[in-house]
Formats: sequence, structure tokens, C-alpha cells
Amino acid sequence: MIATNRKSAEIIKPVLRGRDIQRYRAKWANLYLIDTHNGYGGIPAVNIDDYPAIKNHLNRFYPQLKRRQDKGKTPYNLRNCAYYEEFTKEKLFWMDLTEEGRFSYDENEMFCVNTVYWCLGSQSNIYAPYSTLT
Repeated sequence: MIATNRKSAEIIKPVLRGRDIQRYRAKWANLYLIDTHNGYGGIPAVNIDDYPAIKNHLNRFYPQLKRRQDKGKTPYNLRNCAYYEEFTKEKLFWMDLTEEGRFSYDENEMFCVNTVYWCLGSQSNIYAPYSTLT
């Protein structure tokens, strides 16, 4: 999608799974989230028409997108996330179910799925799997 339209890179974000977290580091699996967010704070919702390569890709799944219960303003938009901006800050990730300590530090923009807990480096908020992006 980026090769077709470089603007697509603006909304393609890296995503981390619990199984990617090793002891003291993450072995990222080169997985991405298409971040068609529904807007937050003063930031407007992503207009999918501004990203034709991504829209073309998502159109293959339009019937499923339209049926989603958690869609945003359009079937293309993800539902609102109250802590969206927190993903851009330094944070500590850890796997939700493990027999040993498996943590990873991140100071970049990394999103995660629901098999990862995380907390911010400068605050004590802990975000549980049920509240992370999936």
C-alpha cells in the first residue's frame, strides 16, 4: 500500500503481540495496524478517501466492516480509544500470561493487541488487555 501511495505510511502503525515479548525485549513480527481512527481530542477522524491505496485494500472486506458493532463514524473508522495518544509515549509492555518475567521497553509509537499489558514510563496507569486495541 505504501509503494502504491506513500501517504499510506501516515496511518500504518506497528503492533506488538504478547508472544512477541521475550525476556527484556520484544521480537517484533513486522505486523501492522491500519490506524483509521475515529478522531480524538482535537484530531479529526481519518478520512479514508485521503488514502486511496488503503481504501482499495479495505474495500475487499467492506461487507464485514459494515457489519462491525464497534465501527466509528464510517465502517472504515476504528472506534474511539480514550488513551490513543498514550501509544506514542515511552512504555513498558509485558505478556498477559507467562511463567517468567517477559518485559519490553518501548519509547516509540508501538500499538499492541489484547495479549499485552502495558504502563507508561512516567505514570502509574496500567492498561489491561481488555482495553488495548485489537
